[in-house]
Amino acid sequence: MFLNKYKQGIKNAFKTNYSNGPLESLNNNIKIINRIAHGYRSFLNLYARIYLFQGLILLD
Repeated sequence: MFLNKYKQGIKNAFKTNYSNGPLESLNNNIKIINRIAHGYRSFLNLYARIYLFQGLILLD
């Protein structure tokens, strides 16, 4: 049965407060930007767009 097979992992998930939600969100945002920016000529433009979207580059 599924629950018996992964019982220890399920117990560990309830004991700790770790989550991969923020990382999955970042991956999803990058995939969305990649779909929108499909026609960019260089990787640097895509790279800059990802940084702008994540708020890591601030424009004055």
